[in-house]
Amino acid sequence: MRKALLGILLLVVGLAAFSVEVLFFYDEGCPHCKEVWNFLSDLQNQGLSFELKAYEIHAPENWQLLFRLLSVYRAEVGPVPMLFVGDVAVVYETFYGLG
Repeated sequence: MRKALLGILLLVVGLAAFSVEVLFFYDEGCPHCKEVWNFLSDLQNQGLSFELKAYEIHAPENWQLLFRLLSVYRAEVGPVPMLFVGDVAVVYETFYGLG
């Protein structure tokens, strides 16, 4: 999970000059999701500017959005947390890119 956090940090920092939207899919009881949420919140509290949109995966409308995004990014379904930042999808510790 630490490699994934480092990768997420590099993505967000690299895109900080632009308007960045982070889509974060999580499960309420997932400890890894909590770790990533805290990490992203800390980045915002330290002044990195990005919009964080969180989606609990058990809500049907969120599940539908997740599957559309996975299809666009050609990413496989995997465990949470899942994030979509710019051209990159992160499914747990696996990175996928557009194109």
